[in-house]
Amino acid sequence: MKKILKKIQSLIHSIFTVYAWCIPLLAIGTWLLPRTYFFVVVRSVSPQIALATLLVVVYFLFKNKTAAFLSSYGGLLVLLPLFLGPLLPDKISQENTSPANISFAQFNVLKFNISYDSTILKALQSNVDILSFQEVDKGWDNNLRKKLKEKYPYVISFPKESCCFGIALFSKLPLKNEHVEFLGGLPNIVADVNVKGRMIHVVSVHTNSPIFKQNFALRNQHLKELAQYLSVVKSPKIVLGDFNSVPWDVYLDQFKNDTKLADSRHSYVATYPSWLGRFGIPIDYIFHSDDITCTSFSQLESSTSDHHGVKGEFRFKANIAQNNKIHF
Repeated sequence: MKKILKKIQSLIHSIFTVYAWCIPLLAIGTWLLPRTYFFVVVRSVSPQIALATLLVVVYFLFKNKTAAFLSSYGGLLVLLPLFLGPLLPDKISQENTSPANISFAQFNVLKFNISYDSTILKALQSNVDILSFQEVDKGWDNNLRKKLKEKYPYVISFPKESCCFGIALFSKLPLKNEHVEFLGGLPNIVADVNVKGRMIHVVSVHTNSPIFKQNFALRNQHLKELAQYLSVVKSPKIVLGDFNSVPWDVYLDQFKNDTKLADSRHSYVATYPSWLGRFGIPIDYIFHSDDITCTSFSQLESSTSDHHGVKGEFRFKANIAQNNKIHF
């Protein structure tokens, strides 16, 4: 038994040693080649890599192995700035107590999840004005329509049996000009909503997951086409959905820069995978234009989907609200 334990300890030490010497190169690569597929994937899970690196740092600190300690510690210092921004709470936004004009919730339901009632109950409990759903097939579409129709009578959906880009939007408020817009080869739902005499353009989105290089290219093309579509929309905008991209992804940064949209997050709110809880990554979003202010943003915990939902409350900025008033 002692021999087995000794072999295990030796194996762990060897793995940690290799890791300690490789992590600085990996971390530097994420900065030098941020648009390369491999390093985009690495950047996506950089918080989890940083946690593993911290474990290695502590290990070599206690082992008094100076070179390996410094190497792994250096790699950790290079990794941290990648994602620290979204980790730090935005106190100014959190202190915003002004009443909201409209609220949204976003759910990726997981197509193969047939525990419909759990997610639908969470959606109803959110009590928001507009609900966005992804991975909607006919089963989900039927159940959502049946159980949400009393509170959310205004609906547009595009269910798909093939995995996994069915999409739906449910609203308490009347939808105008609602239709399915194909961007990046995938369905997106767009609609206008009149909020107390003011118009908001709403877009619900689900991009490809970049788990393969081809999907990575498709996701980036989707973001590009979505930005082009939004560039001609002059009214205030809310864009929400599963973007399959973390806040520190350079392609998502480019999308935000091109569209002038802001992320509603005021702190690190992980949504995927749900079983990792707060140690997951944030890939579900509610973006808003600069004529709208986010007054609150929170996670809606899921026990059946692989995504947590998110909820956001918003209000018009005072000067925009007056200018955007609809006159009849």
